[in-house]
Amino acid sequence: MKIYEVLTSYMTVEVHHVKANNEDDALERFEDGESNHMKSYDGEYDDLIQVSCNEGPWSLAEYTEEYGEFTL
Repeated sequence: MKIYEVLTSYMTVEVHHVKANNEDDALERFEDGESNHMKSYDGEYDDLIQVSCNEGPWSLAEYTEEYGEFTL
């Protein structure tokens, strides 16, 4: 058997308050760091679960050398 990296993700939404003249100005000011972070919401996990193409698979020896002992 080999060890594979499996990815799952969820959405996070941040609420920021920005003092601005209009919507475009608000986006520009936000991108320039001119906002007050008010709160964050964590959403549900996405339905998509995938095996990573970026890392692995590793043999147990390769994994142990790079990350240490594989445990569950």
